Amino acid sequence: MKPTPKPTPIAEVIRRIQPLAPARKAAHLRALIEVEKKRSCRRGELEAALKHVVNTDLQRANGVKH
Repeated sequence: MKPTPKPTPIAEVIRRIQPLAPARKAAHLRALIEVEKKRSCRRGELEAALKHVVNTDLQRANGVKH
């Protein structure tokens, strides 16, 4: 029986998806969130990253500058 692989650190996930379009980033983060336990710290971090991606995309679509 193989041991379960360690999950990739959140910072590494964010770095890897950085070049993707916002919709793709959101899709990848949603997929990662789906496999995490409901109340895990990692899931919370992924949800925070997804919130940032979605809010940034909405601001860009509405012409709001930060």
